[in-house]
Amino acid sequence: MSAVDSLPHGAMEQAVILIADDHPINRSLIVTALGKAGFRRLLVAGDGCEALTIAEASVPDCIVLDIMMPQMDGWTVCRTLRADPRFRHVPIIVQSALSSAEDRRMAFALGASDMVTKPFDPQELIARVRVHVANRLLSTGLLAYRERLNSELQEARAVAEALLPEPDDLAVLAGCGLAVDFHHRSSSEVGGDYFGAWPASGGRVALFVGDVSGHGVSAALRAFRLNALLVPSPPFIGDLRAAAAHLDDRLHRFGQREAQFVAGTLVLYDPGQGNLRYLGAGLRDGMILRAGGGIELLPLSGMPFGLTPGLTRPVREGVLAPGDTLLLYTDALVESAEAAGAPTGEGDLVQWVARTLDRIGRHEPERLATRIATAFLADFAAGVQDDLLVVSAHALPAP
Repeated sequence: MSAVDSLPHGAMEQAVILIADDHPINRSLIVTALGKAGFRRLLVAGDGCEALTIAEASVPDCIVLDIMMPQMDGWTVCRTLRADPRFRHVPIIVQSALSSAEDRRMAFALGASDMVTKPFDPQELIARVRVHVANRLLSTGLLAYRERLNSELQEARAVAEALLPEPDDLAVLAGCGLAVDFHHRSSSEVGGDYFGAWPASGGRVALFVGDVSGHGVSAALRAFRLNALLVPSPPFIGDLRAAAAHLDDRLHRFGQREAQFVAGTLVLYDPGQGNLRYLGAGLRDGMILRAGGGIELLPLSGMPFGLTPGLTRPVREGVLAPGDTLLLYTDALVESAEAAGAPTGEGDLVQWVARTLDRIGRHEPERLATRIATAFLADFAAGVQDDLLVVSAHALPAP
C-alpha cells in the first residue's frame, strides 16, 4: 500500500498547497492541474516575499516553488523556510528551467525535497505533489502521535514514582528505629521495580522489594496491580507467611490471564530486639553491612511470588544490630556486563561494594542506597539496560 492509499478519505483534498511563481500563466497551469487532481486548498504567490508572507499566515503541506523570481529568488525562499522550525518538514518542490547537476546539488543542499524542470509535465507534477503531501500528512500524524504518547508516558512515570515511599513515610520508619533510603531509575519512561515500607505491629518495620516481570509499560501496569495488593498495607503484613500467601494467591489469579510474577522479598525488622526476619522469593541476594566493616550475604532465593499458590515458604532469621545496614537491590547491579568491569554476580558485587565504600567512605549510612546507586551509575551507566532499584535500611541506635 502506498503512502497516498494510507491516508484517510478526503485528507488529500484538505491539504494546503502553496504555489510560488512570478509568471501568471505558469501559476494558472499549476493551479488548474492540481485542482483537477482533487486539491482544493491552493494558495498562490507572485514572488518570494509574498510566498514567505503567505507561508507565515498558513503553514502549507507542500510548496511548489519557482527558482527564478524577482525581489527574492527561490533559493533564498528555500533557505529562509528551512531555517524556521515550523517549515523544517514541509516538502518543497522546486521548479526551474535550470537543469545542470550543480543546480540540482544546490537545490537539495538548500533543503529542497524534490525538483522538476520547466516546462513541467502536469502528470509528473501531480504525482510528485501527491507523494510529498501524503508523506507530510502521515509524518505529521506520526509526530502528533509521538508527542501524545510521550506526554502520556511522562504522566505514567509520575504516577509510577508516586507508588514509592514519600519522605514523610520514611521519616515515620526512622522514628521506629530504621533509616530507610532508596534510589530508583527506570530503564525506559516507566518500569516495574517496586518498593514498599510500612510500620507493623509491635513497633516493627516491614519492607517489600520486588522486580515485576516484563519491561516498560507492561511492567509498570503490573507494578500498579502489585501496589493495589500491598497499599494500604494488609493487617497481616507482620506475618511474613500470611503476606507471602496473599501475594502468591492474588498474583497467581492474575497470572492465569497473563504471565505475572514478582521476584522479591518480604522483610520484618524488630528494632527493640535487633531481630531480622525475611522471606526470599527469587530476588538477588541482599547484604548486611556490619558496623565493624564486614559484609554478609543475605540469601533471598526462592520461587517468585505468583507462580504457585499455596506455597509454604521458609522464613529465615538474622540480626541487624544498631549501626548495621541492610542492602537490597534488583537485577541491574549484576546484569550490566556490557560495561567493562561491571559485577556479574553477587560475589563480584560484594567486592565492588567493599571497594566503593573504601573509595567514597562509610559516612552517611542512612543514605547508603543513594550513594551506592550513584557510584554504580558513575562506573557502569552505559551497561545499565534494566530498571535499577537499590534499597538500604540502617539500624539506628536506641534513643
